[in-house]
Amino acid sequence: LNQELEIQSGFPLLTGVNLSCPPVESDSKLLLCDEDSSLRFVSTDGNVTLVETAALDPILSAPATLDSPQNSTIAFYEKGFFGGIHVFKNQLSLTGEQPLELEGIAYGSPCIFKEGKAEYIAMITQSGLLYLYDENMQTVENFPLQLEGLYYTNVKYADGALFALSSEGQLSRVSLKGQVESVKIPYFSAKTGKITVADYDGDK
Repeated sequence: LNQELEIQSGFPLLTGVNLSCPPVESDSKLLLCDEDSSLRFVSTDGNVTLVETAALDPILSAPATLDSPQNSTIAFYEKGFFGGIHVFKNQLSLTGEQPLELEGIAYGSPCIFKEGKAEYIAMITQSGLLYLYDENMQTVENFPLQLEGLYYTNVKYADGALFALSSEGQLSRVSLKGQVESVKIPYFSAKTGKITVADYDGDK
């Protein structure tokens, strides 16, 4: 639908996709994940671009996206024994047949963020092993970093740091140099919790 809530020209569109997770927006296109682990990018004029991935299992969590004037980056986590983080830039794979490895199982989607001019990807495993990769797909110094507790939601980035929330209610602030500050939220557990980051007063 357009802004007047009228059906856009060229739609409805038969994509043939069996969705494995919710769709997301990427580079002004709708990104659909098929159960065969392929990606479909649907533009507002009805053009569909197919992108194959090396994932062996369906993508269960909506890919993370990061758009800039020059690049559009997406990353998704393939859960499983041979799984890992798959990364694409401008619809081309940066990880190929070898996704970024995680030791153990993780939940949700990777955290993609930009610090200065550099892009990073972060993800924490259920056992609290926090990984941080740079834009060259290399592990950042001092990572992976072990945090206490169990984690069923991925980290979020804000104000130059990563924030992690354990199922026991421990909130940790981790700098990109690996320094950790933690606080236990009293009378609180968060096995199904989520972290939301918002600049509510506009002062960054």
